[in-house]
Amino acid sequence: MTDDWDRHLEEYKLCEEARHHHERTMWQLLGFYLAVTGVLLNFWLQADPYTEVAQRSDSFLILFIPLFLGIFTAGALVKHKFFWRLELRRSVELEKLLDFQRERVFLQELYSRPLRYLRSGEMALLAVVLTVVGIGYLIGRSLWFKPPTAPGGIFWFPIYVAAIPAGMTAYGAYRILKVDRERTLEDATPRRDRTRKFWILTAIGIGIGAVASVLLGWSLELARAAVPFGVAVVPLWLGLWQAQISLALLILQLGMLAHFEPRRKSDPQQGGPAPHDK
Repeated sequence: MTDDWDRHLEEYKLCEEARHHHERTMWQLLGFYLAVTGVLLNFWLQADPYTEVAQRSDSFLILFIPLFLGIFTAGALVKHKFFWRLELRRSVELEKLLDFQRERVFLQELYSRPLRYLRSGEMALLAVVLTVVGIGYLIGRSLWFKPPTAPGGIFWFPIYVAAIPAGMTAYGAYRILKVDRERTLEDATPRRDRTRKFWILTAIGIGIGAVASVLLGWSLELARAAVPFGVAVVPLWLGLWQAQISLALLILQLGMLAHFEPRRKSDPQQGGPAPHDK
């Protein structure tokens, strides 16, 4: 009995140390990202991006560095938050065996007042996401004033906007295909093969994302070519059938993701947590 208690105590210490490591790393990632973004934004603002010269300048390209760095930082924060939660879950389980009350008492207080006690990982992720959205807006605003110099004589702004859902769809398809290989290398637990229904829905989701991205870029190109600078383009763009179909398809894709992703997470045979881990 003493040996088991000592072993559980050592594991509990490791869980607490790992949780603190993940929490410190999340704050370090946030601080590093904000510092780099601030320096690059200052450099960009010194190039007078809101003047007539900016229409012929490519200084906005430096904003792609904090944009991609922010996407990477958000992914790293999600990963650390995932492992932080695993360590917390295991700590609570070990407290029952050790007859400790540290985490369980705090969690009861946390869940009873969710707006008073905020998760640091969630706030760090929110700060990064909002910054990425702001950087993306600045890039789009800069591309909006660029002449049609892209290959084929089209505007860069429609390409930039259409690349957002296209990139997310491509990455989602990559992760779905990659996860089976990761299971083979990292998890020896037998898994149920993907069903035909799963692959059909996956192909439909990828097709919807591809068609929506093409129609989105097409509609923005038509609107951008028809409306001169300084004129509201949104009413004209929303009236195009390409824009209406693309928005409907994107909403449908998000609905499919919201409907099927929680079910896959709750299915232990598909790689999600077992019912007792929820």
